Amino acid sequence: MQAPAGARPAGAAAAVWPGSRARLGRALAARERARQAPGVSRQREFEDHCLDLFSPLGPVLPRRMFGGVGFYLGGAMFAIGDPDEWRLWLKVDGGTRPAFEAAGGEPFVYLGRGKREVSLSYWAPPPEAMDGAEGMLPWGRLAVEAARRARVERLARAKERARRGAGASARTTRATGRAAPPGREKRGGRAGPGSGSRGR
Repeated sequence: MQAPAGARPAGAAAAVWPGSRARLGRALAARERARQAPGVSRQREFEDHCLDLFSPLGPVLPRRMFGGVGFYLGGAMFAIGDPDEWRLWLKVDGGTRPAFEAAGGEPFVYLGRGKREVSLSYWAPPPEAMDGAEGMLPWGRLAVEAARRARVERLARAKERARRGAGASARTTRATGRAAPPGREKRGGRAGPGSGSRGR
C-alpha cells in the first residue's frame, strides 16, 4: 500500500527531518495527556478509535455531522458513527448487504417526519470488528466498494440530468429563436431540471 503524502520513511526520520523525532515524541506525549485529561471529548476519542480501525484502508477523513460523524475515503462516505453509543454503520448495497445480514448486523434507522422509521443503506458490522483493525478490514473493504459504486451511480445520474437539460435548452432555442432562461425550460408547464424528485 502506498504511504500517504507526508508520511515519514521508516528508519530515515532523523536523517531527512532533523529534530522531527523529538517533535513527534512531544506530540505523542501531548496526545496521551489529552486522552487522560478529565472531560476529554468522547467524540474525539471515538473518531480516533475509528481512524485506527480504518487505517489499513488508506487516508480516511472524518467529518462531523448532526451530532455524529461520517468517514470518507476518496470522496465517498463509507461509514457513519454515533460517539454516544460507540457504534458504527458501514455502507452497503445489494451486493454486500447479505454478508452483513448473515453476520447479525442491523441497519441504521432514524425517526423521520411523523416519527416514521427511515432506514439508510448503512449496516452495523459484527461487534468483534470494533475491537481492532484486522477484524474491521474485510467489512471496511466491503463498505468502501459499496460507497464507490454509489458515488459513481450518483455522478452518472447527475451527468444524465445535465445532458437532458442541455438538450431541452437547445430545442427551446431552435423553436423560439432565443435561449431559455438559465435553469428553466418548458416541459409540460413545469420547470425543468431540478424540479423533480432527486434520487438518493
